[in-house]
Amino acid sequence: MPKYFKIVLLLTVFNFLNADNHGFTEKVLYLENHDPSVVIIKRLNGEEEIDVSFEDSDISWEMLDGWKKDKKLNFEFSSKNGGYLIDPETNKKLLIVGGYKTHPIEEIHQTCLDDPNNFSTAHMVECNYQAYENWDNYLNYIYKNLNSQLTKEQKNSLIKSQRAWIKFKDAQANSMFNILDSKDGTIWRIIISSNTVEIVKSQALRLESYLHQLSAF
Repeated sequence: MPKYFKIVLLLTVFNFLNADNHGFTEKVLYLENHDPSVVIIKRLNGEEEIDVSFEDSDISWEMLDGWKKDKKLNFEFSSKNGGYLIDPETNKKLLIVGGYKTHPIEEIHQTCLDDPNNFSTAHMVECNYQAYENWDNYLNYIYKNLNSQLTKEQKNSLIKSQRAWIKFKDAQANSMFNILDSKDGTIWRIIISSNTVEIVKSQALRLESYLHQLSAF
């Protein structure tokens, strides 16, 4: 856990949430595909276009193209393993590489914040810490996935930039904490933890966009 989160959480009661907030499985319906890398599904909150990759999947383009409208699928996401569409008939998986209307980690985070039992400062800081942990897990997952598709020269460039970003992340978080922690009021614990989440989230989404672009063309 980062130092800035440790300090904030020491001022609160830790481990309020009992649920596993690192992923979920949702039953969805397949509607159609637009091109080999775009699939439209129907979720609980409406239709959604997602981008998929066949390179690291059990499901081929030919198999997908043979699916009928309203075929039942499972949409599975975890911060450590990313997102998949799973055919329950065969248990084969289709890797999702992006295009989410709302990112699953944001859905998990918002669900935590919207819980009527989580309206205290301590609970909201805990929700933010779990979001930080999820984005950090997802960043590591995307980094490894992206790294596996690069040339030696590209890998060296990615490693160098990621090491530089880690130094940037730590400097930004420590600077933010030193500046904002002087403010009075418990609301600032929520603001500090929320801002810390955004630092890691932005890098995870940046690398996700690289992976998406590599898979799309």
